[in-house]
Amino acid sequence: VTVPANTARLRISTTSQTTSTVGNADLYSRYAGIPTHEAFDSASGNVDNEEGLLIDAPPAGAFYIGIYARTTYESVRLMVNFE
Repeated sequence: VTVPANTARLRISTTSQTTSTVGNADLYSRYAGIPTHEAFDSASGNVDNEEGLLIDAPPAGAFYIGIYARTTYESVRLMVNFE
């Protein structure tokens, strides 16, 4: 996602689209590069698919988002909000 200048907060989250959560998807972000397990700026680690990252005063530019399967997951929605 491209973050506009003067953004106060970047909120990235995932939610399960089904009533019964299947699996565990972890959320990673990184400024100006693809996040990996070793190289990331922020990461979540809940035990389900309800994950969230809040980045205060993010720099303008490209943030890359990765969803990595800790266990096989399905029906996950990714949401990004600028505040």
